[in-house]
Amino acid sequence: MHGEPLVRAANTYYATVHFPATVAFLVWLYLRRPAHYLWSRRVLALSPPPRSRCTC
Repeated sequence: MHGEPLVRAANTYYATVHFPATVAFLVWLYLRRPAHYLWSRRVLALSPPPRSRCTC
């Protein structure tokens, strides 16, 4: 597969940066901007999960 290194890099980024940064941002919102936190939490909870576009 030609895209395997790219898929691994994207998965590593998601696990080590994207997910923890999202959690940290939500904690910050909860502490600093409670009204914005509620809106953001609802948007994230109601958003459909991303679908894989890989046609492997």
